[in-house]
Amino acid sequence: LAEMYFMSGSTSKLSSILQCSVSNSELQAVAADDDTVNCLCKLVMQYIQLKLDTDLEEMYLCFRLLRRFSKKSEVFRQLYDVGYPYLQTCIRGSYGGSLNLSPLEE
Repeated sequence: LAEMYFMSGSTSKLSSILQCSVSNSELQAVAADDDTVNCLCKLVMQYIQLKLDTDLEEMYLCFRLLRRFSKKSEVFRQLYDVGYPYLQTCIRGSYGGSLNLSPLEE
């Protein structure tokens, strides 16, 4: 992910980076140690804070993608499992509601 972000330039959105990873056949092979997963979780939480007030659609896209990838990759499952509850807490605090993702098709 870091390489894809670097190659895309610093103005790219996380959802664009995640969409690029869809085309990579390496998705199932993504492996990371606990430190890497923790860093990625912190990155996702910081991104939520950055985009929460300005781009809810971006948050929706990111978490739809993370959820889809979580079916194929343990790393993405961990990111989703940590990031989604945090996103919901932030949305509740800012907007008094929640972000509903449509059901995931099997």
